Amino acid sequence: EALDADIAANDPTMVLHTIRDAGMVFAQAVKHVMEGFLMSEVKRVDMRSEMQAFADEHRGSAEFDLTPHEGFQTTEEYIRFLQDVAQIPAFGVEVNGGAQFLRLKVELETFFRFCEIKVDVSEKEVINMRGVTGYGHVHWGDVIAKLVAAKGNDSMTKVVGYIAERLRFFFATQKDVILDFMHNVHGAPDEHMYSQLFPQRAQLISSNPMMKELIYTCYDKVLQRQKAEFV
Repeated sequence: EALDADIAANDPTMVLHTIRDAGMVFAQAVKHVMEGFLMSEVKRVDMRSEMQAFADEHRGSAEFDLTPHEGFQTTEEYIRFLQDVAQIPAFGVEVNGGAQFLRLKVELETFFRFCEIKVDVSEKEVINMRGVTGYGHVHWGDVIAKLVAAKGNDSMTKVVGYIAERLRFFFATQKDVILDFMHNVHGAPDEHMYSQLFPQRAQLISSNPMMKELIYTCYDKVLQRQKAEFV
């Protein structure tokens, strides 16, 4: 029996099935982490640390700018603006998971509000954009929308690039948070609200470096794919 069990444990088909099963449970845990929880102390960061880590990894990127407007000379100036002027909620609080994601969304909205066309638009172009449809005259709001689409593509592309990469970067930093959450479900007051597979698969993933690496790599590939679709 021991020999049969050893053979089954080393069967490539069974190994693949086990890794896939653990990966599926890991993916299911993401939803609970994003909903908010108290079961993980790992990778908790305040807004300043999060922004500095992102800037350090992407400094010199041609894909997007690290500040939303040329009025900010450095990333540090933008960070101070977020803290003192925009007053991002929970700026100085170390959080992770869903709470960190909520704070991130406020920062991204702030970044997006600085977006502008940054090109000259002539009176002739404005007038020429206005025409008629089967329902009557084109409203000025529609004219502005068409001008932004025609003139602001370059600026908007960089802003969207920043937002997409910030989202990817955030979710990439949550891998250890998700695994820690899975571990800590066992024995928690609200343990009955979560699948018993979470702590079981967490133990399996943590005890097998190859499995952990494969699951983390697959997770990162999904993030890259979703970023490409977003952009």
